[in-house]
Amino acid sequence: MGSLLLQPATQDRSMTFAQTRSFAVATLLGVALPSQELAPSPLRPHASTTAVAANSGLRANPDGPGLHGGGRDYDVWLDRQGMRFVPALGANCPSTQHLALTPTAVRVGETTVVGTFGEVLPTMTERTGSYAHAAGIVERFDVRPDGVDLAWQFAQPLGNGELVVRYAVDTTLGEPTPGNGGLEFLGDHGGVRIGGVTGIDARGARVAGSLRWASGHVEMALPASFVATAAYPLTLDPLIGTLIPVSFTLPYADSNPDTEWSDYGQYLVVWQRAFSATSQAIRGQFVDDATGALVGSTVFFNSAGIASGPRVSYLPVGDDFGVVWTQTSGTTHSVQFQAFHMQSSSGLLTPMTIASSTTAGYSSAAIGSDLVDGFTVVYEDETLDAIRRRVLSYVVGGGLTMNAAASIWSDALPGPSYHQPAISRHAYGNDRLLAVARQYDPVNGTSAIVGRFLDGAGGAYSLSTPIVTSTGNDLFAPAVDGFDSRWVVAWERAGSGLVWDAVRMRTVDFGFALGAPVTIGGTAASRASAPTVCYAPSRTWIGYQSVSLSSTTLRLAAVGSDNCVSCNETYVTPNPPSGSRIVATRRRDPGFSLLPFDAYGDEALVVFDDSIDDIGGQRVTDVGTTGSVQELGGGCGPHGNYTPSPTPPTIGRRYTDEYVAATPGLVVYNLSPVVGTIPCGPCEFVPLSATLTPMQFVIYNFVEFPVPCQPGLVGAQLLSQWVVLDLSIAQTPCPIVPGLYATGRRLLTIGQ
Repeated sequence: MGSLLLQPATQDRSMTFAQTRSFAVATLLGVALPSQELAPSPLRPHASTTAVAANSGLRANPDGPGLHGGGRDYDVWLDRQGMRFVPALGANCPSTQHLALTPTAVRVGETTVVGTFGEVLPTMTERTGSYAHAAGIVERFDVRPDGVDLAWQFAQPLGNGELVVRYAVDTTLGEPTPGNGGLEFLGDHGGVRIGGVTGIDARGARVAGSLRWASGHVEMALPASFVATAAYPLTLDPLIGTLIPVSFTLPYADSNPDTEWSDYGQYLVVWQRAFSATSQAIRGQFVDDATGALVGSTVFFNSAGIASGPRVSYLPVGDDFGVVWTQTSGTTHSVQFQAFHMQSSSGLLTPMTIASSTTAGYSSAAIGSDLVDGFTVVYEDETLDAIRRRVLSYVVGGGLTMNAAASIWSDALPGPSYHQPAISRHAYGNDRLLAVARQYDPVNGTSAIVGRFLDGAGGAYSLSTPIVTSTGNDLFAPAVDGFDSRWVVAWERAGSGLVWDAVRMRTVDFGFALGAPVTIGGTAASRASAPTVCYAPSRTWIGYQSVSLSSTTLRLAAVGSDNCVSCNETYVTPNPPSGSRIVATRRRDPGFSLLPFDAYGDEALVVFDDSIDDIGGQRVTDVGTTGSVQELGGGCGPHGNYTPSPTPPTIGRRYTDEYVAATPGLVVYNLSPVVGTIPCGPCEFVPLSATLTPMQFVIYNFVEFPVPCQPGLVGAQLLSQWVVLDLSIAQTPCPIVPGLYATGRRLLTIGQ
């Protein structure tokens, strides 16, 4: 991609282009790489927190005829038998509850208008399922975030008398009790409420109807006086929703989120929804990266039984999101994968089974992607006692194909054994994914976090190498992210006795050279656990649960990607958490997302287990505002001036973009301390100090690189300039070197 020349020659030749670009800034200014403590500069949230799960959706049922949908706290099925409503009552509810309604009659006065209902399948329009039962009589179910809005529409008068719609009820919740103008079907952990009936005519006139329970049936009625004078069409309209008593908490109804960004400007958030202790489903929701608003309807992945631990990655080449999770359905345990294709009208592609067993389960799974080869899924196989991997490769024209599974680590007798695999999210730059896992040796009671590099096709590129070891059984929950030639690995050190829970982390390069370990928490007043990692070349975000003497919070902390030293920037969730997971994914810059050095921008979506029994989503940014760029002039030749980027340089983020028009000559980008310039005719050249050969495109040359998260860089200044040597130019403003010209100089002041 390019080269770097440092003068004096202090460059570590084993560094990659990305590393040397960041290293150059600190070296030029004489700043030692070990970080100092920064003044507080909090990560800034954008707008308000989004309730990600507070949406609804409807789709064709993938498991049979009919429709499947759901809202904030329920699922619903519409088929030939009618409606089946399943409330999400949380993991404390021992079994899944339901309320099913099957229509049996429509009467007006003593006349039965509809007495026989054939096996009619509903039709779907957006989030509404409709049954056409007779001429001018339609039963409609609008799937809304807060419940199912049931309505009957009558196109013309049907006679004189009270209008009654009668349903047979099948429910696990027992007989209802009247409450708040409706009927409440309530069990020990919550239930279902059918709201009061309302009649609405064509003029907008409204009347309160009645809701009655009679021998296993619900009757919804409108008074005869309204039916006789109403303007048609006439609508009968109750609401069916989940009933959660005020004194009841819904533990982990929505939990375990993950998120990823696409090149089309949207985040996909996935999570698990607990209907009961025996039923959990995987859901998803798109979120706009510019506004934080929900986009489209809820995504219902083809999960079954008890599904958990969804993880997501994005493959730009196929424009697919890949989601993986573990599940137990009946006696079958499996690891499931399903892709969401952004260019498909239906979105979800056919699910694929990564691994399956009827003898033992799969504790966890994780997913990463490579731009060329596709998705790599790693998972813990309790049948084979191994950490395994499978690769799903993109097929030109659409679709994915899956290769054979292979083991990354295998248990030995009497030890060690391997658990809790994780993998870096993307393989940019050198086509390497870092897989990590927990290692435990029962013979001597020791534990470790081990790593192994895989290529995009899943092949091993390194031996298994310890990243950290312990003489006790206290290392758990490894997490990893990174690409090119640097990764950040975090893990949980469980406390016992006088040792408190802590999150620890360190950097890793491709040769398994390890940075110094850094600790978050580990005291009685600050205990940390459940780490996640969101890597960028300059600043990495570590998510974790923090437990103090007075509160529990979920936090996102910024650390330097080269040394994991704290940047003193932390986002704290606005509500006490209902679970332990918080994770972020960065927005990549449009148009350059395939490039390793420009892969991540300054904004991200943070998602977490929210105490409001939802998945919280918060847009955050880490852009500083005190850096500046000042034009100093001194340019000469065909490219004497160029338009500066409006983004100032700040520590701990990617460097400001630098562009210059394409030219047939040799183009270099030069950085230098603020010293005297070298005049030559009308030209003023910045002394060559750190010279970068840019990436070249058809219409311009481009460089971009991180500024280290070093406090000593704040306020420091650099001069920058593009220099071009083009021997095809007959005349040159600098007579000493024919064909040499330069852009104007720029004074860069680095901010925080």
